[in-house]
Amino acid sequence: MTGFAAHILYAIQRVDGTGPISVTENIYLINADNLDVARAKSRKIMEDEKPAFEGIELDHFPAKLLLSKVRKLVTISNIEPPQEEYPSKDGSEITYLEYEIDRLEVLDEMTNRAGMSIKFFD
Repeated sequence: MTGFAAHILYAIQRVDGTGPISVTENIYLINADNLDVARAKSRKIMEDEKPAFEGIELDHFPAKLLLSKVRKLVTISNIEPPQEEYPSKDGSEITYLEYEIDRLEVLDEMTNRAGMSIKFFD
């Protein structure tokens, strides 16, 4: 079994189309036998999370989910220590990032590892 960190993007914007696109990049732990299985598990998590964006607001204005996608999968080392040393379970969200972009194409550029400009919040 191999551990992967799945980076899943969710892009939202105000329903009226004004303002920047707000992106949340959730990073989940995935245990899988290979990359194809990890990719399938990542897509399932992505689909399962979509309902959480129904009725969402951005800066107190109604917003909508514009896009969700798996940005990348990264192999994690040291997946097999005793359970007490590694308490996270398959599918657990382990961290997240938030940033703003001015156009949706930036997410494709990120996925393809091209240069881009984002406003990062930490």
